[in-house]
Amino acid sequence: VSIIYLSPVANLFLKFRFQKLNVADEDNWQQVFKTVMNQFGHVDILVNSAGITGGSADVEHETLDDWGKVFDVNAKGSFLGVKHAMANMKNGGAIVNVVSMAGAYAEPVAVAYSASKGAERMMTKSAALYGAQKEKPIRVNAVLPAATNTGMVKEITALQPEVMQKQMEKIPLKKFAEPEDMANMIAFLVSDDAKFITGGDFMVDGGQSAGF
Repeated sequence: VSIIYLSPVANLFLKFRFQKLNVADEDNWQQVFKTVMNQFGHVDILVNSAGITGGSADVEHETLDDWGKVFDVNAKGSFLGVKHAMANMKNGGAIVNVVSMAGAYAEPVAVAYSASKGAERMMTKSAALYGAQKEKPIRVNAVLPAATNTGMVKEITALQPEVMQKQMEKIPLKKFAEPEDMANMIAFLVSDDAKFITGGDFMVDGGQSAGF
């Protein structure tokens, strides 16, 4: 995962910096935040978007090894990000965790993914309640995408086109989301326009959840 730091330059441009991050490694998270604080002096926004599916196993056939790998990235990774962001957002801030529709509505053949995203979703709500208690509040929200045209979804579609076609048929708008659909929701949630929103689930799903 790449971490992007932004800082205004002459009020006209943004300065970008990138850093690799293993989201399952707490020492790596601490180093990233140390670097940000040393270079910019503050942290305002965190978006946790790393995620893996770990295959398509049901509860009977899932392996403990794959279960652990999925939880390391999806649940542990987000937890560590939120934990260390909270410690460094001295002036308040906003955190968005990119969860999944699978965090609210389980799939029978994705037990580890569904469970990890459910854990991430509830961690978001707990963190939101805690963040609201701070002297300078930190807002924490979750975005729950339907299937989105990312590299991961394109790879699954190439391997299992019939499965992904069935997924598309569940979406009333009859198409997968685009990455910018999620980016637009995230941009809203971290902006001052959402200053009274925390602990929420925002389903960017083309109407899918309306029919469950």
